[in-house]
Amino acid sequence: MMEIILKKINIKILKFGENLHIPHTLLLHIICTFRILRFFGFFFKKIYLKIQ
Repeated sequence: MMEIILKKINIKILKFGENLHIPHTLLLHIICTFRILRFFGFFFKKIYLKIQ
């Protein structure tokens, strides 16, 4: 379910980028960075909660 929502959001971001004439590679890089940061945030939160 989440994957479908994320794909829809990504498509919206790419369409928005096309309107602003932002290169696709840059947009995809930003999306990937955001995903990696969010994944690490989730991971660190789990570790942090275990320590406490």
